[in-house]
Amino acid sequence: GQGLESDGQAAVAISVYQQAVALDPEEDYYYLFLGRALLDYALDLTDAAQREDALRQVETVLKRARDLNPLNTDHTANLARLYRQWASVETDSALHSQYARLSNDFYGQALTLNPSNYGLWNEWAVLSYTELEDAAAAQTMLEKSFAIDGEYDQTYLYQGNLYVWLARRATVSAEQQTHFENAIAAYEQGLALAEKGGADTLPLRLGLASAYAGAQQYQAAVDEYLQVLAEANNSYNGWQVNYILAQLYQ
Repeated sequence: GQGLESDGQAAVAISVYQQAVALDPEEDYYYLFLGRALLDYALDLTDAAQREDALRQVETVLKRARDLNPLNTDHTANLARLYRQWASVETDSALHSQYARLSNDFYGQALTLNPSNYGLWNEWAVLSYTELEDAAAAQTMLEKSFAIDGEYDQTYLYQGNLYVWLARRATVSAEQQTHFENAIAAYEQGLALAEKGGADTLPLRLGLASAYAGAQQYQAAVDEYLQVLAEANNSYNGWQVNYILAQLYQ
C-alpha cells in the first residue's frame, strides 16, 4: 500500500489498505494509512459531491481508529486535521464554520492528551487564524509552542506567516509595516535555525522574500528570491519565483 501510494496510485493503495484492515479490523494503526490515503485522494477530487463522499469515508475511518484506541493522540489529531482541511475546501459558509469548530475541538482534545506536542500547537495556530480568523488565539498557541521548544525552525515560519496574514488585513500603513517587519524578524530567526540544523530552508526563504516585498524592501526581496532559485535546483518549480522577480524588477 505504501509503495503504491508513493507512486501516486492512491486509489489502488486505498484498496490494499482496506485489505489490511479486513485482515485485522481491531488494529487501530492500520486505519492511519487508510485514512491518510483516502484524505489525499479526496482533496484531489474536483467534483464537490465526490469529494464530500470521500471525506465522509475518511471521517468514518478515523473515528473507527479513535474508538479502537482513544488514548492515541494521533487519532484525535488526525480528526482535527481532517476537519481543518475539510473547512479549507468547503464553500458553504455554515458548513465551513461547522468543520472549523470541529477541528478546533479535536485539536483541544489532542493537546489534552499530549500538551507538550509543539507541532500540534502550531497546527492549531494555523487553524485559528486561517479558518477561524482568530489571530489572538493563534498567537497564544504559537507562544505555547515556543515555550516547549524555542529551537524548532518551523514555529518561526508559522509566526512569520501569522504576521504576514495580519499585515495583509491591516488598514493603517504604519501597522501594516510593523507586521511585515515582525514577520521578517521571525523568518530570519527560523532561517538561522534551519541552516544550523541542516533543515529545508525554502519555505522560510519564500516567506522572508514575500515579507520583504510587502515591506517595500524590494532589493532584499529580489536577493532572497534569487537565493531560492539557487538553492532549489530541480527540486522546486521556479516559474512562480521568476514571475514574482519580474514584477519586483518592474
